[in-house]
Parts: sequence; structure tokens; C-alpha cells
Amino acid sequence: MIAAVSVGILLLAAGVTTAVVVLTRDSSSATERVRPAATSSTTAAPPDPTLITTPPPTRPLVPPEVQGTVNLAQRWASALAAHDWTTARSIEPAIGATSDDTLQSGFGGLKDDAVVFVATRDAGAVMVASVAHENVGAGPRTNVFCFLITPDPSGATLQAQLQRRVTTTPIPGWVPPETLMAEISQCQTA
Repeated sequence: MIAAVSVGILLLAAGVTTAVVVLTRDSSSATERVRPAATSSTTAAPPDPTLITTPPPTRPLVPPEVQGTVNLAQRWASALAAHDWTTARSIEPAIGATSDDTLQSGFGGLKDDAVVFVATRDAGAVMVASVAHENVGAGPRTNVFCFLITPDPSGATLQAQLQRRVTTTPIPGWVPPETLMAEISQCQTA
């Protein structure tokens, strides 16, 4: 009788152990199947506050009523950077009589130019910052210029008036506009 009870206890223990192993395996498999969706971004650990960096300021939003003028100014600046004097002249008629040699002398080192909207002015004019990436023999450098852009009534051409140069000393390297918002904002007062 003792032997029968002992065998019964062993069978019961083996049955319980098997049930626990099967249930645990099934449960962990189900958990693994569910876990990726449940832990995607909602249960992620909070970031270490010492690693949080402030994103660079973003460019100001361009009001829809002057978006065309800003786009035209960018086309003009891109033509100058590409040394496409014909397109630059067609966009800014004031330089129409300027020779290729003179334009090359003034803009030959310009390699890229990003126009950033700053503010609206009277009569549809806009103040923009020109973030000029240049290479004039001393290596890549960045300058920020303020231009008052006045479109003609048709919106096909513009008049660009240099108001001032913000960077009294060129910044070494080609710096993205998003990191120059302090300099660009100085065009507000130009």
C-alpha cells in the first residue's frame, strides 16, 4: 500500500510538473507573440535626461501670400550658385547688363545658397536671409546676408536689394541654415 501511495504521489507530482511546464511554455510563447506590439513605443523606458538634446530651431513658416516670392528668390539664388547667369538675369532684370565676367567675379565662389524667409514687408516685399556656402580659395565658408526681395506684379521677376551682411567674419565650413537661426533673425532689423 505504501508503494502504491508513493507511486501515486510520484505520478501526481510528474503530472503537475508537466502541466506547469506546458502552461509556462504556452504562456511564454503567447507573451512573446504579443510582446512586440504591446511594448513598441508605449512601454519603452524613458530617455536618460542627460542625453536629451535640444533640437535646432526650425525655419520660420512662410505665409502663403509670399510663398511664390520666396520660391522665386530661391530660384534666383540657386541660379547664382550654379553660375547660370542667363537664368539669374531673367529673374533679376537689374543685373541684365552685367557681364558674365563681373558676375563670375562677384559670385564665382558661391557654391550653394539657401534662402530663408524672415519677414513680410510693405507691397508684397519680403525680407529673406541668404545662407551662402562659398569656396573662395580659403576653403569652404558660410556667410549670412539679408536681402529685401520685391517681386514685380506678375511674380516672374524680382528686385533684390542687399540690406546687410550679418556675418562680419565668415563661418568656417558649410553650416546648415537650421543652425544659424540666431544670425538669420538679425535680418528682422535690416
